Amino acid sequence: MVLARAIGMADRDCPFWLEEKELFLGRQTIDDRWVFHFGGGGKGMLVDQGGRTDVSFGGAGRFLLGRAFGSRWALLTGIETGASASFPKDDTGERGTLVFGIDAVVPVVARYRNLNTYWELEGGPLAHFTEVDRDPDYGLHVGVSFGGTASLRRFFFPGAAFGISYEQTFPGGDEPSLRTVKIGFRVAIDLPF
Repeated sequence: MVLARAIGMADRDCPFWLEEKELFLGRQTIDDRWVFHFGGGGKGMLVDQGGRTDVSFGGAGRFLLGRAFGSRWALLTGIETGASASFPKDDTGERGTLVFGIDAVVPVVARYRNLNTYWELEGGPLAHFTEVDRDPDYGLHVGVSFGGTASLRRFFFPGAAFGISYEQTFPGGDEPSLRTVKIGFRVAIDLPF
């Protein structure tokens, strides 16, 4: 019955028409495209400096630009900034006053994609300073994360990721290195273009 109805209507135009586009790469993918990545979230931190270990909390946001190569790999870079708040212990083990810290990282991120999930491996230079010590200490940041994205919503892919990273500063003089393990979640948006 459907075939008979279609043949009977075949002499009339279709109610709509989609023009063919050359090089149409699809809508639900970032394959072989440039992409902006925005993300942010909260982190728990285990901090060690000079033999004193403490816990801190904070958040971070990142803005990355990159390119996807084929259906699996993407390479991104940009800036990530983070803030932390802690009540550090003094030499006697007593808690001091609230201290705010800022981190800035320029990560290079290699992303391996599998449908709507991905793994990221990242590394890059780090600058860390606090409201007490405003001269930045420089160091290195490395990390790994696992995330997922939803289907395209209007013009972007929403998603979320869980990550863990290790950071170490290399200050000059007698000041001990700051070693930090950060664990957290972030929400993310990918905008292909």
